[in-house]
Amino acid sequence: MRTGRIGLAVAVASAALGTAAATAGAAAAAAPAPFGHACVAQAGVRFCPTSSLAARVPTWDKVPLDVDVTLPPTGNGPWPTVIMLHGFGGNKGVWEAPTAAGTGPLNSRYNNVAFAQRGYAVITHSSRGFGNSCGLPPSRTLPGCARGWWHMADQLYEVRDDQFLLGSLVDQGIARPDALGATGDSWGGGQS
Repeated sequence: MRTGRIGLAVAVASAALGTAAATAGAAAAAAPAPFGHACVAQAGVRFCPTSSLAARVPTWDKVPLDVDVTLPPTGNGPWPTVIMLHGFGGNKGVWEAPTAAGTGPLNSRYNNVAFAQRGYAVITHSSRGFGNSCGLPPSRTLPGCARGWWHMADQLYEVRDDQFLLGSLVDQGIARPDALGATGDSWGGGQS
């Protein structure tokens, strides 16, 4: 009797470990979804946009930011990550290649797609008070925009938002904590 119980216990434990290993393997193989955003393959990369005003990313003080992430074509991360910051009065589209639903990059070799094709995760977002980050009238209707105005690239607000976004992707296993960078033009260049 005793041997039968031990054999049964070993069989149950082995089955449980096998299920746990299969679950862990499936989780590791799951496609990344930065900020919970689904990714679509396009232009040789994966583009993970904010699909609606409700899907914006609440930053550290709950102001909703319009954030897109572009990933390399394969892999689950973590990747070296760069955040691309737009100039005053601009929005995330200035750094997004036209095939990524943006308005067109400042430079065809210096944009979200170009970096992602080289193995980087790329964050493009509209800074608070611009675009759909509480800047355009329709984007101001949801909670959180009462404090969503811009603060002239203040380290306590806009720069902290950038740090929050990068840190969130580190926490999600998408960004490498030892390989984070920022770039921008004009107002965004000052922040970077």
